[in-house]
Amino acid sequence: MEYENEFEKACAFIAGRDLQAIPKEEILEYARLPNGDISNQAVIRLAIFYELNRCKNDYAYMRQVEARSLRALWYAVVKPFLSRVEEPEAINQPKWSRYRTQTLSAIMSDMVLAGFTRYGDFKIEDRSRPHQRPSSWNKLQVGRFDEVVIFIEKDAAYAYIEKLADLLGFAVECGKGQQATAAIEGLIEYLESGKSYLVFCLTDFDYYGHLIMSSLDERAKALGIDAEFLRVGVEIAQVPEARRDVAKFRLPMESKQEVDWAVEHAIEGMFGLEIEALTPQEIRGSIADAVYDHCDPEALYKFLKERALENVAGQAADALASEDREVLDLMAKIEELEGQVSELKGDLIEKLRPRAQDLLDELLDELDDRPDFPLEWLRQQIVEGRQYLDHSRYTDASGIQEGLEERLRDEQSS
Repeated sequence: MEYENEFEKACAFIAGRDLQAIPKEEILEYARLPNGDISNQAVIRLAIFYELNRCKNDYAYMRQVEARSLRALWYAVVKPFLSRVEEPEAINQPKWSRYRTQTLSAIMSDMVLAGFTRYGDFKIEDRSRPHQRPSSWNKLQVGRFDEVVIFIEKDAAYAYIEKLADLLGFAVECGKGQQATAAIEGLIEYLESGKSYLVFCLTDFDYYGHLIMSSLDERAKALGIDAEFLRVGVEIAQVPEARRDVAKFRLPMESKQEVDWAVEHAIEGMFGLEIEALTPQEIRGSIADAVYDHCDPEALYKFLKERALENVAGQAADALASEDREVLDLMAKIEELEGQVSELKGDLIEKLRPRAQDLLDELLDELDDRPDFPLEWLRQQIVEGRQYLDHSRYTDASGIQEGLEERLRDEQSS
């Protein structure tokens, strides 16, 4: 949509007037379609354009506006305006508010995605989206890039890659659906000129998932940011065929662009896949595979070894588990062996005590057949040795030996 032209038209229509004071008849005429119907979207866009113009040009007003959510914009500007235009019977319907807020969200997303405006122009902040910023001293060097960022269209997958990103020193930016436009804006604001970025993008397999990639690339280039955007999922081949039929969803076909994309790319020309079609392991695996493809194996091994010294080897093996990665397989085997050694040590200690006692009992039996030995003296030593074995001070092999030697020294000195 040509938002620039419509914005100019809206500004000319408002012409310095208070939005809430414009007569209803004029607003209805402004939003009237050629067939005579009233476009609710045109009415909502008029309210958005009014607020945008005021935010850009009324500095006194902007100083008074605090950081707000899109919902706050709905209650402060859009809903009061619609309440004057639409009929009370429609407004009082249970679903009226939900439908109109969804329309507002969709229009704002489309405007931001088109590069016409920013949420920041309205002082809209979305602090509910999870994101992660790496420390400057523990980043994995990937190719020529100064920093790696993981971009996820939906925040539901954040929990699956949070530890992986922290391990490798990657930044994370998450969306919350609805074309992830707030996340796009957050990512673009995070990227700096003068640095190079590799951005792994995980989005739905649909028209908007692919549109995010082109939108990010275009906006980064317009700002002179050196960034390479790599799509790591979701792709058809990543979802096992056995799950694919259940996981796929019917794509919306509300625009020519959506139809054209579906015909060329969609499953059977009409189905897409959401991020949730992948398991947590498959999501981490898609990122791990991209890391291996862009990272020197020796550099990766050295980095993981250094992080292992920081007691995160277990986390590394879990986060980057991959069947065909020798380094990570070795780390997992070492961790497994360490656990087994620890168990064996405990088993040996427990088995040693009764075995030592059995040996002393056998020796007592043998001494009965050896009249040339001072039997009473030896029996006394063995009995006292058994007492040392039972003493709480001696709980392993070295303690038992120490106790026996100590007892023999006492006897010799006496």
